[in-house]
Amino acid sequence: MPTPPGEGSTTAGISQHEPTASKAWAPVALVLITAVVVLVVVGLVGMVVALA
Repeated sequence: MPTPPGEGSTTAGISQHEPTASKAWAPVALVLITAVVVLVVVGLVGMVVALA
């Protein structure tokens, strides 16, 4: 004999979908990350040159 279905979810249908992030932010983030990496590399190279 099959088992009857259990209770339905008590949270079904109450959550709202989160808005997706704009695709326009991806290039901005990439540029900012690249700029920070370049600044760190320049600083490290400057420290090495100062030691020499």
